[in-house]
Amino acid sequence: LNEAFTAGLGAEADKKTLNIAPSATFLLGSAGEVYTSAAFSNYSGQTGYGALLSYTYAERSISGRFSVKGFSRDYANLSISASQDKPKFEGLIGLGYNQKSFGSISATLSSTGNYTSTDRKRASVFYSRRLKRNVSFYITASRTKSDEVVDEVFAGLNFFFGKNSSGSINYSAKEGSTKETASIQQNPPLGTGFGYRLLAERTETSQGDKELGGDAFLQYRGH
Repeated sequence: LNEAFTAGLGAEADKKTLNIAPSATFLLGSAGEVYTSAAFSNYSGQTGYGALLSYTYAERSISGRFSVKGFSRDYANLSISASQDKPKFEGLIGLGYNQKSFGSISATLSSTGNYTSTDRKRASVFYSRRLKRNVSFYITASRTKSDEVVDEVFAGLNFFFGKNSSGSINYSAKEGSTKETASIQQNPPLGTGFGYRLLAERTETSQGDKELGGDAFLQYRGH
């Protein structure tokens, strides 16, 4: 409607389901953006509703986001029936900082409450930095609480050899097992030419079991 306000409306229907979802986006100048949406459904005579509110902020070095959404037990659309489980509440908050010499770091907290399945909480931190012109490093760590507590760590190096070639070395640890992966690949050109991918991985459990694996992929693109 103008540079600061966008309105939207979505609708879908079949023989059993009707769903209508109005939405609105508000630009707050340099203070960020607010998006809100509501949804109303009727599934075989059962009425349901849902709602979403999110806020995002981004400038050169600092970013942030916040969102909450939820659905009534009887909410339905063409992908979700009224009898299926769905989140009655889902919240997320994230903060990020980016600076060329330091790199990029972000942290996210989320919480989901469901009607029938176990509630879930998750905290994660991600950091990445370009070490050289063609080498970058990243690491992410997370803790998820649901039926049990699961801690995960994932780290790696990415290498860029040219316009279409790249490689990576990755390490991950989760629930008493570790995995190391190395890969190299070349994407096929836009015209005629070859592309390939080679991958090797090693997995080890806390009981000492080890497994080696890998795969190779070759592609040729013609006219």
